[in-house]
Amino acid sequence: MARRPRLFVTGIPYHVVQRGNNRIPIFLTSRDYFFFLEVLQEAKTKYPCLIYSYCLMTNHFHLLIEPREDNNVSLLIKLLGAKYVRYINERIDPSPAFSPLEILSP
Repeated sequence: MARRPRLFVTGIPYHVVQRGNNRIPIFLTSRDYFFFLEVLQEAKTKYPCLIYSYCLMTNHFHLLIEPREDNNVSLLIKLLGAKYVRYINERIDPSPAFSPLEILSP
């Protein structure tokens, strides 16, 4: 049975955490951190959210985020994950079966 979708309400901050599969590193070089932040900025522009804080660890990240429109957190995380996973896959292993991030559906 599928899990019910999460509800994100405009104007309420949420703590979002996303880890790598089996807690493997998702950031391997300083370039990876900068690319992630560029994609986060792009996603924030496309799906307006206030990002109060973030913490990038080697195997996961935290965001304290407030959507400006309903469902923007889900859409932002989806875009962020898709672009970052594609970037990492192209750098590490181009086979489609490899994914260093466990994409948690919002």
